[in-house]
Amino acid sequence: MFDTGTIKLAKIAGIPIRLHWSFLLIFVWVGYNAWQDNLSTRGFIFMQLYVLILFVCVILHEYGHALVARKYGHKTRDILLTPIGGIARLESISEKPVQEFWIAIAGPLVNVAIALMLGLIILITGQRNILDALRYPGGGDSFIHSFLPLTMLSNVILAVFNFIPAFPMDGGRILRALLSTHWPRYKATLIAARVGQALAIVFLIFAVSQGHWMLCLVSLFIFVTAGNELKQVKWESILAVKPVKDLINTKYEHIQAGESMHLPVETALRGIEKNYLVYNGDALMGYLSHAAVMYAYKMQRQEAPVASFTRTEVPQVDTELSLKDALHLMQSTGATLLPVVENGLIIGAVDEDQIKKYVEIALLLKT
Repeated sequence: MFDTGTIKLAKIAGIPIRLHWSFLLIFVWVGYNAWQDNLSTRGFIFMQLYVLILFVCVILHEYGHALVARKYGHKTRDILLTPIGGIARLESISEKPVQEFWIAIAGPLVNVAIALMLGLIILITGQRNILDALRYPGGGDSFIHSFLPLTMLSNVILAVFNFIPAFPMDGGRILRALLSTHWPRYKATLIAARVGQALAIVFLIFAVSQGHWMLCLVSLFIFVTAGNELKQVKWESILAVKPVKDLINTKYEHIQAGESMHLPVETALRGIEKNYLVYNGDALMGYLSHAAVMYAYKMQRQEAPVASFTRTEVPQVDTELSLKDALHLMQSTGATLLPVVENGLIIGAVDEDQIKKYVEIALLLKT
């Protein structure tokens, strides 16, 4: 959903922070509301800074997840900022209950720590009573003494919201981790998903009765995401017991890196979708995807060598690797095809579409 249209802001602790272009719409929306409310220039600047600081807190929240995940050996591809919040995109998800629990809870605990730290600063400065600060966060007698309580309250809200036991919030993963100590992962996910969907229905009824249309959208988002999480785990349970060798395509078409793109393009224009294993002599160079072929056609580069459109950084997998691990490898590396090796020789390949079609058929046979 958010894989394109991103800008790299920074790289901290080895993890890139990316900003989706749509994030900037938040500043436009806040500015519009400030104009509608006839806020002063000071008030306008205050609100824009508040949004900026709030998303710094969101970044820290996501680093909580990412750094604990790293402790358990799980890398984070990047942290993405979107209008609906931050996303720490892990290359792999831990299925061990204890690890999932600590990775999930780390984010909200960062917000709790920030809120406690700001509360302590407010108490030490003695400018405001802490209860008054929470009750009227923007009512301080100076810019700072309005800003700190508002930021503190926002972190409390972020923590509470993320503790709601519903996917995609951290609370849903915390609940699943706790349930997984007693039941298999699929059953734990099923219970957690149903709890989340039940809460979403309650939120939706309340939102409709009160006319809170934004909460309506959030409720629907929670309901759909919970179902998708369950579907994902169901997929994984099917793929975990199936080795790559059962789905390998041993008749993948080969093409030499020095050939032109004419043949792949002509084949694609006949309606035949093909991925090619690309060789440089007898050595595997990588693969040429159907998407790359269509891009070459779009750019009118049929005369270009196949090597120009070849993906070269492609991990090779063993025949005994599970399809679940193969799919995770594709998702973490961005590859859509994996050459399969047996006794040191490449005997074929398995691609993402094959795996997904297999799962769809398996799910149909189970229903």
